[in-house]
Amino acid sequence: MLVSVAWLKDFIDTGLSVDKLCHALTMAGLEVEGLESEKEGAKDTVIEINVTPNRPDWLSVFGVARELAAILGAKPLTVPAADIRESEKPAEVLVEVAVPDLCPRYAARVIRNVKVTPSPEWLANRLKTVGIRPINNVVDITNYVLMEFGHPLHAFDLSKISKSRILVDLAREGEVFTTLDGIERSLSAQMLTIRDAAGPVALAGIMGGLDSEVTGDTVDVFLESAYFDPALIRKTSKLLGLRSESSYRFERGTDIEGLIQALDRAASLIVQEAGGEICGGRIDVYPTINKYTPSEIKLTTEKTNRILGINLSTADIESIIKRLNFDVCMKGDDLVVTPPTYRRDVMHDIDLIEDIARLYGYNNIPVKLPEGTMPAGRINKRRNLIQRIKTLLRKNGFSEAINYSFMNTVHLDVLGIGESDYRRTAVINLLNPLRAEEAVLRTTLVPALLENLGRNLNRGTSGLKLFELSKVFVRSQGKQLADERLHLAAVLSPETAKTLYQPQVNGFYELKGALETIFHDLKITGTSFNASDSENFLQVGQAAEIRIADKTIGFIGRIIPDVLEHFGTQAGEAYVFELDADGLLGSISLEKVCFRRLPRFPHVDRDMALLAPVSLPSDKVIKAVEEFSNDLITHVRIFDMYQGKGIPEGKKNLAYSVRYQSAERTLTVAEVDSIHVSLIEHIKKTLGVELRE
Repeated sequence: MLVSVAWLKDFIDTGLSVDKLCHALTMAGLEVEGLESEKEGAKDTVIEINVTPNRPDWLSVFGVARELAAILGAKPLTVPAADIRESEKPAEVLVEVAVPDLCPRYAARVIRNVKVTPSPEWLANRLKTVGIRPINNVVDITNYVLMEFGHPLHAFDLSKISKSRILVDLAREGEVFTTLDGIERSLSAQMLTIRDAAGPVALAGIMGGLDSEVTGDTVDVFLESAYFDPALIRKTSKLLGLRSESSYRFERGTDIEGLIQALDRAASLIVQEAGGEICGGRIDVYPTINKYTPSEIKLTTEKTNRILGINLSTADIESIIKRLNFDVCMKGDDLVVTPPTYRRDVMHDIDLIEDIARLYGYNNIPVKLPEGTMPAGRINKRRNLIQRIKTLLRKNGFSEAINYSFMNTVHLDVLGIGESDYRRTAVINLLNPLRAEEAVLRTTLVPALLENLGRNLNRGTSGLKLFELSKVFVRSQGKQLADERLHLAAVLSPETAKTLYQPQVNGFYELKGALETIFHDLKITGTSFNASDSENFLQVGQAAEIRIADKTIGFIGRIIPDVLEHFGTQAGEAYVFELDADGLLGSISLEKVCFRRLPRFPHVDRDMALLAPVSLPSDKVIKAVEEFSNDLITHVRIFDMYQGKGIPEGKKNLAYSVRYQSAERTLTVAEVDSIHVSLIEHIKKTLGVELRE
């Protein structure tokens, strides 16, 4: 906002130089952004200030002067005069407010027999100094009072108002209206308009209409001063892409009680500069139910001094508050403060304390280190488990990725997500997306990780391991908010062997091993990986469902080359898993962990090679061993799988190592051999496999 120093001196003679004046404004809490001398050829200095959204009372020259008077203390403040001399002729304009919740107050005056001419030099120069182009004396006076008092006004040509009737009401859906800038705009039923008997004549609080503007032929003027709902003005202005000095103030909140002062000031100036007469009877539609009453705020001296770290008396605090034109009275030991209507930002005692700090002077508040106790944080088991999972993945060489919670639905097509899949049917569309390409909340973490993978591989990174533990969002039936689920996903591109002696790593088993590390560390039992082709973006024969007990919680597998190519990488191979982390955490046993003494006696390992059908999962053998339930069998693991030469078609070789151990004695060879033979017979009978000699 631009403030003319000469204009400012009409209201308060500070006796300060421009530099000291800027310093005083800064002390008042205003941010001075710059100075400009001899604006538009006039010998005047203009100060550019930045006003925070919560202080619309500073959006006027008089508002700034009022704040200076409070900061400087004893400086007198001159209030602009309004010389209203009404004629005996009534206004004869019918005003009706159909939506009092959106327009709590609407006031107006009728001024007849005016002479519209170019503005006098003093008025034109004042407007030019603050960046407003002069138009004519009537319109310029409304802009002058806007900058003076901070309350927008609008002047209509009364002869162009059909049947002398004004209605404040919502627009009709699809209604077309031409604003003062000559642009035809389509309105919606959520926009507030000023209407006559024929249709809209102004967009309430934003801009007037071209068909009712004041021109050189105007004789009678209808002068409007109203209060409109700030949220509605902000929404309408944004929807239409139309901002004005009026909307800038209305959307921040104007003074509902001060609009009469601005109306009368403008009416008296119009008569002074354009002649004419003010019709008798000011129009003021202000229902009692909508009257604004500032709330009383209780303020204690103890709290004020405790918050600010100073030692003011009650009398000192009262004196400071009164400088801001607040009403103050004592009730017992407390001050009861009623803020003026132009200070709607003051609602609580802490707001008053902030104003006291400003006027007392921030530089007068002693520097002191804050004191206070810091209680120990409560143990959050869920958060600790989440951090534990992340730590385990980092130990396995994975780096954490953090992506936006948005998704491009094109990626669902690339991944082959079906039309009936919840990841497509339950997407939530964003009303105001940051990018058109990411217009929905994500239902899966995979696309973002694949983008991360492609971006890194294309920049020369190899052996990449990334994971993300974050939320996905699913539209939930019968709920207002989205159903947020915690998911864990990881992507891996194995490093290609570069030397003869460097072993080639199998990416599937490396990724599967990272998951098994998590299961083992969290003491989750009953996990399995079952071959599956349910995910279209995973290679058939190299994909599996991740299950806990009988419930599927995710998938793991190799990504098909076409998908990798879409995400911008020519990587030879890449693997991915995604699972429901909430389901994973819910599977953690809450039973206490029991420890046992390390065995004192040696163990004995026996290997067995089985000829099994290709379709038999390797973990079926492990489960069969566990079902054998011999106390001397302490561990079993697979160490080899082979298909090819020497193996019958449709068969594969599975090799396992079984460990036998007793906590009480050393086992004999004969004893182990006997149990091992019985175990093999059990496996052959249970699974229909053969022992390979």
